[in-house]
Amino acid sequence: MRILVIAPQPFFAERGTPIAVRRLVETLCADGHEVDLLTYPFGTDVEVEGLSIHRARTFPGVDAVGIGFSLRKLLLDLMLLPKFFQMAKSGRYHTVHAVEEAVYLALLLRRRHQAKVVYDMDSSLVDQLADSNTVFRLFRPLLTRIEQWAIRHADVVAPMCQDLADYAVDIRETEDAVVLHDVPVETASVASALPLTMNGANEGRPLALYVGNLEAYQGIDLLVEAAGLLPRESPVSIQVVGGPMNEVERFRSLIAERDLRDRIQFLGPRPLEQLNERLARADILLSPRSKGGNTPLKVYSYMESGRAILATRLSTHTQVLDDSTALLVDPSPEAYARGLARLAGDEELRNTLGESAQRRVRRSYSPRSFARKVRDIYGSHRPRAAHAGSAWGLSDVWHGADRRASGERRRGGDRRSGPRAGRERRVGERRSLIHA
Repeated sequence: MRILVIAPQPFFAERGTPIAVRRLVETLCADGHEVDLLTYPFGTDVEVEGLSIHRARTFPGVDAVGIGFSLRKLLLDLMLLPKFFQMAKSGRYHTVHAVEEAVYLALLLRRRHQAKVVYDMDSSLVDQLADSNTVFRLFRPLLTRIEQWAIRHADVVAPMCQDLADYAVDIRETEDAVVLHDVPVETASVASALPLTMNGANEGRPLALYVGNLEAYQGIDLLVEAAGLLPRESPVSIQVVGGPMNEVERFRSLIAERDLRDRIQFLGPRPLEQLNERLARADILLSPRSKGGNTPLKVYSYMESGRAILATRLSTHTQVLDDSTALLVDPSPEAYARGLARLAGDEELRNTLGESAQRRVRRSYSPRSFARKVRDIYGSHRPRAAHAGSAWGLSDVWHGADRRASGERRRGGDRRSGPRAGRERRVGERRSLIHA
């Protein structure tokens, strides 16, 4: 099968969505598909048998783009359109796999390419825009209708977490959203002298580690506040890895002002190949997110490491984690400080939580599980009648394996109740596959 993947991000870059896109194209190519990847004009080329990378032209003066919505990103998205128009010849592709906002390009040019459209839904674009600028909040109803149009008209919706799946199922009024969850990042073993102490003065203290970007939703301000609430004698050191250097310097200035340099250290960006070694050397892994619904990619690598996780009790985490696999606390500096102090002083609890999380990720969120879901998507198209009022003759996706799992589940009973239970039952077929 020939597939066009449209990824409106730098590819390859060592950050969340490009890492997930790489996993996707590697899986598709390993299954024998021919994959063309249309992406931004910058990034690092990767060698994958069966993959051909096509880059849009750059916009004058734009040579980099950050995470989230920006004018630069909008301009680069527009530059994808002429290249896509050139590539989207009728009959050339069986499927266009559109990541995030690329779904609008795929649907608008559908009459030209006449391929099935898979919407790889990594987040709610409406939430992204509303969080980025107050102006977008004024247009939220309109933006929501535009997003729901894309969800209804894609042949397949592949959300990356359960909350997005629930949302998509409610909009489509069907049960055909397939949760295409992330998996732990695989890195080669490296032998390097990684700094494990704070200026050489904290030997023997448990190390708490955060890895990821420094965007506001990640809760790094909350983490700094929590660090300031810890007693001076508390036996824990905190390291933060990642983020652009301008943000790193801002936080370094902040902790200097608060006299926290002996407690928390911002190391800046580090090579992805060091990720798993850093996680293995830590005692506690931190995810202090303060908002959001999609599960962070880092959480899966955290779980695989076997180290204890301290996370906020929000749906961004609780879709994957629970009280048996992480210490979950309220998203406040006071609660996070208490949780950090508790884990720092209880090695047995750290070991119990870490081992439980590792068992779960290997059972339910493995590369093999991800590959199985990709194969389900690309092997299960079945025609159906078009949606009422639809401008397109859309097809549906249904999964024999999911139906069998659903039948077994119904025979075993389902005692869940409450306002969320209806949606959970409707997406039970997908959930049973995740936890197979």
